[in-house]
Amino acid sequence: MDPIELPDGPVTVRLTVNNVAQQFWYFHDQDWQKSGPVLDASVISDEGEHASFTGAFVGMIAFDMTGQASEVCFTYFNYTSEVEINDI
Repeated sequence: MDPIELPDGPVTVRLTVNNVAQQFWYFHDQDWQKSGPVLDASVISDEGEHASFTGAFVGMIAFDMTGQASEVCFTYFNYTSEVEINDI
């Protein structure tokens, strides 16, 4: 996947998960944009050979892969579960 050029200043990111399909997004200007392809969220389970699933975890991390020692400052984090009636 190619890097995404973003302006200086705040950028909002989110992750949506629908069953096992996960999609990353970012908010720039006045619209949400997809970031990368839809990924398989089932691979974040440790339910494999040990059969001791502890649940999926959500967190934030950033890597400067350019080698320019750039930094990221997270100012807000929110986790929201949206369950549709048909899923219950």
